[in-house]
Amino acid sequence: MTTITPDFAYISGIYEGVHSGEGKEGYIFDIESESKEFLEKSLVPRLTELLGTPVRIKEGSTIGQYRIRFWNQKLIESLLPFKETPKKVLKWKNELKLLWVRGFFDAEGSPTKTVKNEPMLSLYNSDIEKLKIIEKILKRYKIVAKYYEIADRTHQYFSGRENLQKFLETVKLENPGKTYKLQLYLQEL
Repeated sequence: MTTITPDFAYISGIYEGVHSGEGKEGYIFDIESESKEFLEKSLVPRLTELLGTPVRIKEGSTIGQYRIRFWNQKLIESLLPFKETPKKVLKWKNELKLLWVRGFFDAEGSPTKTVKNEPMLSLYNSDIEKLKIIEKILKRYKIVAKYYEIADRTHQYFSGRENLQKFLETVKLENPGKTYKLQLYLQEL
């Protein structure tokens, strides 16, 4: 069984936004971001620790993107059970659950605005069970999740200034672009 460390919990959440699988060179972990700072400060140190070898950032596949890409069967095989059976996360300590949520939102969350021009943080995942697990984890901290449908797809979202402020203070996103954008929306009248 994998020991669940804070680094592993966060990367397990990030893994929800990673292109992964088995290819000709082995088990791939491939993530791109507009924020090189995010990759440098949040992913590189954690992945380097988990892998025991340095991780490098390269230019992404599109202009303005940065990429971390490597092959490692052991790490992928240790992350897969939590991606495939997300209820396992609920057995973790509260601190680790929040790190998983943080990683999930750092990789997949989108700060936007509602149709009424109110700040909102949304998340889409094809597995509604994962969204319900996030809702359950955050409910403990009195953070309210809501849902909407677009083209037969369920999106989870958080709105309301107080709710979003509580989300930021509790989850503590590390992706600076997403944090900045959400804080900017919260400051607008």
